Amino acid sequence: MAGEMAQFNVRMDAKILDDYKRYCEENGLDPHQQVVLYIKKVLEMRYNFQDRLYEQMLKGKKER
Repeated sequence: MAGEMAQFNVRMDAKILDDYKRYCEENGLDPHQQVVLYIKKVLEMRYNFQDRLYEQMLKGKKER
């Protein structure tokens, strides 16, 4: 799906971004590509990933 490239800017708390970058570095992930893959997956699946992610996070928190 090659085509015109666009820039996508997001404002967020600096600590969140630092933690995210650290997580990606520790796991050998490209932080920018992770965002692109997430957006592509949302478009492919056409359901609310935020609700699903939140459900899984709550599930994981209860198991600890």
